[in-house]
Amino acid sequence: MKKFVFFTVLLLFSLSGHYCNNERRTDMKLEDKHKSITMLVPAMYNEDMNKADEIFHPQCIHHINGITDKIVGPEAIKQSIAEIKKMFSEIKTTIDDILAEKDKVAFRWTWKGKNMLSGKESVLHGNTVFRFRDGKVIEEWAIDDRLREMQAQGFTLTPPQASEKNHQENKFSSYK
Repeated sequence: MKKFVFFTVLLLFSLSGHYCNNERRTDMKLEDKHKSITMLVPAMYNEDMNKADEIFHPQCIHHINGITDKIVGPEAIKQSIAEIKKMFSEIKTTIDDILAEKDKVAFRWTWKGKNMLSGKESVLHGNTVFRFRDGKVIEEWAIDDRLREMQAQGFTLTPPQASEKNHQENKFSSYK
C-alpha cells in the first residue's frame, strides 16, 4: 500500500510538473512572438514604414517623450517616420537590448541618421516598452535623449531670464 501511495504521489508531482512546464513553454512562445514583432521596428524606420501595420494595433496609444497630444495607431507612426525622412538620410535603427515578459517587451535602441541641413550625423538613444494585445502593440511608452542630441547638433539650453520682480519675490532664485 505504501508503494502504491508513493508512486501515486510521484505520478501526480510528475504530471503537475509536466503541466507547469507546458504552461511555461506557452508563455515563452508568446514572449518570443512579441520579441519577433518588436524586431520589425528597425525595418519600419530603415526600410519600410508600412511595417507599422504589422507592429501596432489600430487603437495603439503612443506615449512618446511626454508629448501630450494623443497619438493613436500605426498611421501616426508612419506620419512621424515620413517627417523624419524629410529631415534625415541614411537612417539606421538598431535594437541594442530586448527583454520580454508576459504581454510586455522592453528594449533599448539606437537611431542614427544624417541631418540633411547640417550634414552632421545624429545619434539618438532611447528606451521603449510595448504592451501587446492580440499579437499587436496596443500601448507604447518611449523616451529618448533628444536634449543631448540637440546639444550635439549645436543647440544650447538657455535658462529663462527672471524679471526683477520675480527675483525679489523668490529668495531661492538662482538667476541674477
